[in-house]
Amino acid sequence: MRDYAKEVARAPLYGLIFAAPCNFSKKARDAFLTVVRREHVQEAHLWGRAELEDMLFQPKNDHLLFAYFGLSFVIRRRSLQTQIRSKLSMKRKAIRILGDIQRQHFKEILIRDANDTSYPYKHKDFDKQPNWFHSVFTGHYYGGIMCVLKRHFAYLGDDHKKWDFVADFNDVGPSSEDPWRTEEQRRQERARRGSIWSFWNSLPEKNRGWLEVIWLVAYESIVEIDGEGDEMVGHPHVYVAFDPVDRTFNTLACLEANQGAKLYNPEREDRVELFPKEFPLPKGSDD
Repeated sequence: MRDYAKEVARAPLYGLIFAAPCNFSKKARDAFLTVVRREHVQEAHLWGRAELEDMLFQPKNDHLLFAYFGLSFVIRRRSLQTQIRSKLSMKRKAIRILGDIQRQHFKEILIRDANDTSYPYKHKDFDKQPNWFHSVFTGHYYGGIMCVLKRHFAYLGDDHKKWDFVADFNDVGPSSEDPWRTEEQRRQERARRGSIWSFWNSLPEKNRGWLEVIWLVAYESIVEIDGEGDEMVGHPHVYVAFDPVDRTFNTLACLEANQGAKLYNPEREDRVELFPKEFPLPKGSDD
């Protein structure tokens, strides 16, 4: 460094910049400054690896960072700003159509896959992976909306730990006629619900409850909300962008007894076998 500075500083120079993609030691920096001062160089800069990186990350040099390394903090910041604005816009729309943040709501909605083009017809794998399904909007959380995916007749023990539920009957569905179900299917469903309810209602009131699987739908994953619905389903339609590979839902399970006791995400090992495999039909049933 000393030899280089001597060689360059022989010419009458006002200033000198020495740049290299390495880290300079304090000894090298002291040697450089000693020579340039002795040769009366008025302005001298030693740019090592750290100095170059610091300058590249400055806003005024963002174009160089993008040109040579494909990175742009300005573009990234603008993209982030766009994402946040989009999220807040969807939040305001959800509040306007579905309900405000301050209160709990119970509004029927139809969740639809934003990428689906077959609606209102069911595809061949609909039972395994439906492209739409009925749900109930219950309110907002810090990052999105809460929708009830499943609602099951349930039991909660006196210790608020033991529990059971009817796994094969989901009580979340349209209150009006479901256009995708035949009258016979609806009749059978009503009969089965009546038989389950009869058994569940025979339990002590303090132990009767509901197990709800609540889907936490992020505002970012909501593409659009149609508050008017259509001739098939008149409730609001919520279009959600599902992951085409991983369709895992961010859910919360809550078992709430009729008298207010709650159990969140109940442990599997605490489940007891209370509900029978088959439920007898209630008296007066037309079956």
